[in-house]
Amino acid sequence: MSMLGRPSPRTAAEPMAFTNDELMRGGLWAWAYFLLLLVLGMGVLSGLTAIDSSSADPGTAVTSFLLFAVVALIIGAPVSLILMPVGVMLAKPLGHLLRRTRRMSVHVVVYAALGAAVGFGYIAIFRGDRLWAPLAIWDGIILVPAIAVAVAVPLGWWHTARRALDEDSGLRQQRRRVDADAVIEDAATDEPH
Repeated sequence: MSMLGRPSPRTAAEPMAFTNDELMRGGLWAWAYFLLLLVLGMGVLSGLTAIDSSSADPGTAVTSFLLFAVVALIIGAPVSLILMPVGVMLAKPLGHLLRRTRRMSVHVVVYAALGAAVGFGYIAIFRGDRLWAPLAIWDGIILVPAIAVAVAVPLGWWHTARRALDEDSGLRQQRRRVDADAVIEDAATDEPH
């Protein structure tokens, strides 16, 4: 069964099939993981840069960490949310190709390659003709989102797939939408008169 009480799309022939709801859930989890990794990565990068460029004042490093983390979230969240449907559209055909492949490691490798390709494309856009030039410390501003997306895509897939497979096997209790009116009506008709 899927999360909404519908039969699971997974069968013996297609053990890794998925619903559109599961696909979107995977995209949202990948987005959430991306934001977490982006904020942490940018914060660490800025903190390291502050320590390197100052007299190693811990207050400067903490302030820099927080500033960059907040800026990364303010810019990264809306931009990545707008781009997330593109990633979902790229992931859908890959998922359909892999729906007969049971081995999780194959899926993780394929989705990691998708994330790496998106990250590399991002780097190529921002570095342009300097793509293979040596990196300066501030090039980390470009590298952190690329690394974050490369890691977030397989994490989002894994989280969603694991949850769906756990639900199918009964390891995870399914969430069901409760119709409050139906509960009241059922209770009213079950009372003895």
